[in-house]
Amino acid sequence: MRKFIIAIICLSLYSCSNTKWTNNKNIQKHNYQTIIGDLSGLDSTDRPDTYPLYPDGINGINNLLIENIKYPIEAQKKEIQGRVLLKYVVNKKGYITNIEVDESAHPLLDSEAIRVIKLMKRWIPGKLNGEFVEVIYRQPVN
Repeated sequence: MRKFIIAIICLSLYSCSNTKWTNNKNIQKHNYQTIIGDLSGLDSTDRPDTYPLYPDGINGINNLLIENIKYPIEAQKKEIQGRVLLKYVVNKKGYITNIEVDESAHPLLDSEAIRVIKLMKRWIPGKLNGEFVEVIYRQPVN
């Protein structure tokens, strides 16, 4: 019985936190902005009605990259440079999943780009027909 009561409390807290997280007051407070995801391979019926939102939109993502990218020392010594193109999914709960390297520059640079993308704050996921949906993104990292 005790486990049942604890489970009910946890579910209540979870549902309340999700409601608070997606309400308009929270969206405005953190300046969430729409970011269009990767539409390749999708027909018009698969495209979300509402695209995922990220705090401060594309500027928020750019600031995350600028503030957190650290040029690996070994890459500096070997004068390795380039652009990494990452592919990731914003899932139905707003978390980044399935991070993959779409175009590699070098394994050292690839791993640093992945590390920083994993630091992203939670998104507000996209919606299709009133339901949260996954959206694919491609992010260049120089």
